[in-house]
Amino acid sequence: MVTPDQSQDVLKNLKAGRDISMGDVSVEMNSFPGPQEIIVAGVGEPPPNFAATWVCREAVQNELRHRIARDLVTEIVAVGGFGKSWLAAWAYAELATDFDKRLWVNFRRELWQAYGFDRFARWVLQEIGFPQKDPNAKEDLLLRELTYRLNDQNRPVKTLVVMDNVESLRQTNDWPWFEQFLQAWATQGQGSRILVTTRPDGVTVAPLKLGGLSLAEGTAFLQQEGLAGDRFAELIELADGHPLLLNLAAAWVRQTTGTTVNEQAIDFFRHLFEPYRGDAASLAEAKVELIFEQVFEALSATWQDLLLRVSVYRLPFDLAMAQAMEETVTAEDLQGLVARALLVAEEERFTLHALIAELVQERVSDVVRKEAHEQAIAYYQAHYQPWDGTIASCEENLEAFHHACELGQYAQANGILNRCVGLLDRAGYWRNLLPLYQTLTQHWQPVNDEETRNLGWAWTQLAGLYNNLGDSRLAIDTYQRAKALFASQGNRI
Repeated sequence: MVTPDQSQDVLKNLKAGRDISMGDVSVEMNSFPGPQEIIVAGVGEPPPNFAATWVCREAVQNELRHRIARDLVTEIVAVGGFGKSWLAAWAYAELATDFDKRLWVNFRRELWQAYGFDRFARWVLQEIGFPQKDPNAKEDLLLRELTYRLNDQNRPVKTLVVMDNVESLRQTNDWPWFEQFLQAWATQGQGSRILVTTRPDGVTVAPLKLGGLSLAEGTAFLQQEGLAGDRFAELIELADGHPLLLNLAAAWVRQTTGTTVNEQAIDFFRHLFEPYRGDAASLAEAKVELIFEQVFEALSATWQDLLLRVSVYRLPFDLAMAQAMEETVTAEDLQGLVARALLVAEEERFTLHALIAELVQERVSDVVRKEAHEQAIAYYQAHYQPWDGTIASCEENLEAFHHACELGQYAQANGILNRCVGLLDRAGYWRNLLPLYQTLTQHWQPVNDEETRNLGWAWTQLAGLYNNLGDSRLAIDTYQRAKALFASQGNRI
């Protein structure tokens, strides 16, 4: 039990950057002043390349343009695959001259389980020219500042912020902060606009509910995909005008009947979808899964294996990253998967459509998943970057850390993190380091004395982070966990 006097001694030493000493254990603590400016990276990215498969949806486009002009927060709502992100990407490109600044954030499920409102708010503030320099600034302050700066009439920066795939945030601890931001902006905003895409349920009172393609739009889409025939209307009706479903159906037709939507194709889809007649919106994702299975099974073994393996990446991947998984893969292979609606191109990089990613990941065996994470670690370790003062130069380290944690290899993850923790600590990236050390300390089960000592140092680092972020009580309590581990080793530090 720590006495009040002992707690005060520990707290003083933590704040002074001196060694912590409580009885028979002494731990050296390094405390560094915060940076002049926190540079936030890994948040924004280019919108998806929608142009290659885009067809004019005049009524929807006009409605979206009207809403963005009228409303402070505009929300596009639909189940997966109806083209929410592509419609938002169209608006992002179409309205370029209406805004001083445009920002796109894709809330990928894999990334935003670890990221939080802090990172989002700091990045937006940074990009509009008002970086928050205080690493101790917490969510309530960031929320107020973000709302104020987007409204600042003295230095107005009319900004379009696109928040894509917001449904991924709903199960995170920071969702209430994002929700507060959207609600605050809807009532207090002025020149800037927020565009949200999400699956049901929405966050605004009257979202733009996106439906399927009309007959004319669907026909244009299928023709653009290189198909022909006189049965388009039946296929569009069977697919409920669902763009991703039609894209996968087009891939199946090209693989099976050439380029003609004929009676064979219609009979196949009618039989395939027969159990799913009814509510088009609620059954669309089930139909996507059915066609995905057909398209996936028709792929070569190499393409199947590639899709399974690249699905472990959290970040958009390029050709080199794909070749780290399958060394014979070419750029033409990746474009072939784009043509089959299994990959989405983002400039020189690729991702899996969110719904397709879920279907692919369900197929990944434990053996392949383990190998793919190991391959990802090897790739990132071979591409470490020199420190340039920003967290972006540690991206490869942090991604390798993530993949090691996914494997449950926490000793390896700790070793990877040790390559950059001192640099990030000195630069004041304490909030970025905090969840990493929380993960290590919560999940690492040491198997020998060396790992036990290293876990003790991880707890010590976590205590220092809590202290730097102003939570002195938690810093002291956390240090006690480190002390207990060191004591279990006979204080062999």
